[in-house]
Order: sequence, then C-alpha cells, then structure tokens
Amino acid sequence: MPVLPQRLWPAASDYDYLASVGAPGLAWEWLRRDPAYRLMSEGKRSRTSDGLTIIEAASPAAAAKWGCLHMEDPHLQASDAMILWSAQVDPSVVRVNAVLPQPSDVVSFDLRRWASLACLVKQVGGAENLLLCDGLNSIRLDIMSGSLLDGSVAFRFDIHSADPVDSMIDTLRRFLHFQRTGAIPARSLPGVRRHQRAALALRVHDALSQGASIRDVGNMLFGFDRVDAEWEASGESLKSASRRLIALARSMASGEYLTLLR
Repeated sequence: MPVLPQRLWPAASDYDYLASVGAPGLAWEWLRRDPAYRLMSEGKRSRTSDGLTIIEAASPAAAAKWGCLHMEDPHLQASDAMILWSAQVDPSVVRVNAVLPQPSDVVSFDLRRWASLACLVKQVGGAENLLLCDGLNSIRLDIMSGSLLDGSVAFRFDIHSADPVDSMIDTLRRFLHFQRTGAIPARSLPGVRRHQRAALALRVHDALSQGASIRDVGNMLFGFDRVDAEWEASGESLKSASRRLIALARSMASGEYLTLLR
C-alpha cells in the first residue's frame, strides 16, 4: 500500500512550541487553520506612543462564529499572535467597571505602565476588551464602563453577577499577583494530558490536510516498522489509536477546540 512520503509529514519537532503555549494559544492554533477564517481580513490596528496595541473589533457575526473579538493574522503562531477570546467562550474573562481611584483604593491600574504587554479592542458601544500577555500566560478583562485610556483607574467587580465564579476568581487572583510582581501566573486549568492530546491531534489534522490516509497517520505516529508489524494484529490497536486521533482532529477542527478554554 502506498504511503505519504515522510518528507510531507509534519515533523514532531515542528510542534514543540505548543508545549509552551497555554489553552488560549492552542485554541488559536486551531482557529487559524479554519479555511473560512483565513479568508477574513485582519483587523486594523494602531499603536500608541506608550506602545499599547489597539485593534479594531470584529463584527458581531464573526465574534459569534469564532469566539474571537478581533481578526488576527492567521499566519502568526500562538507565540506571536495576540488573540482576545470572548467571555462567551472563555469563562475566565472578568467583567469590571473602571472608575477614578478614590483615596480608599489601595491599588489602582495604569495601563500605560503595562502597554508593552497589552492589547486592547474597542467595541462600537464603548466597552473595552483587554488582553495582558507575556507570550505564554495571559489575563483577559472586559471593561464594561469607564476607560483604560484616560489614566489610572480602580476596578469594581460585582461577584454576585459572576458565573461561573471560580474561573473569574482565579483571574482576579492572577491579576492582583501581576499588579504586585509584574509577572502573569499560569491559569489554573486542568488536563495537561488533554492539552497534549489536542496538540497531537493538530499534527494529525495537518497531515490529513496534506492528503494522509489512516495508515499514513499510523506511520507518522508509530513508525514504519511498528505499523508493518502490528497494523493488522489482533485488536488493531494501532489502527484504532489512529482512528481516534483522526476523529478528534476532525471534531476539534469543527469548533471543539473552544472547549480548551473551559
């Protein structure tokens, strides 16, 4: 049976960087492969004198379809992309109101201090969506009233309106840590194995896009020698494993990648 030439397979080393991207970055790697998304125009962006990136908001239809608040360049890998996921798909997004700091406020936030780590989407209705990202870890806030562009603000968060509260509390904890130290902690997300499997399925997806058959996928994952010896063995474990990864790759490509954010 002919097999896809090995030189056409995505090399495992090409995906090593996925071990150092969080769930939002891995979800982006799936989104940027969506053929329909790749036809969209990148959102216009500008940069302030402080180094803050401000990006044009995506249309409501695009945000609803893909769960992203702006259109990023699909040629960018997760390590270089700045993608803002909406609160509808990412339960860790915290909605706050920005107000003028009062004498009683122990902590205030000045976006200009962190402009090099920040990306802001301005919605038509006036709301602002903020991403703070160090290339690996990120924090997402939605500014429902007030503005981060006018100087220091204090945040007001209504815990009674938060649902689910656990993810938002974790974001608030990480945000306070960031304000104190300047370092963005990792999200408290379960499922390291799930992340690894989704990354492996991404490699399978790319192989399928290049014309790989199920046996090609088996050869890519397990090697020629093992596939030759065990492909038709009782139980067909290698074939079954390849089928499961192909099924996962197809479901992830159909939108299931958004579950990585939950």
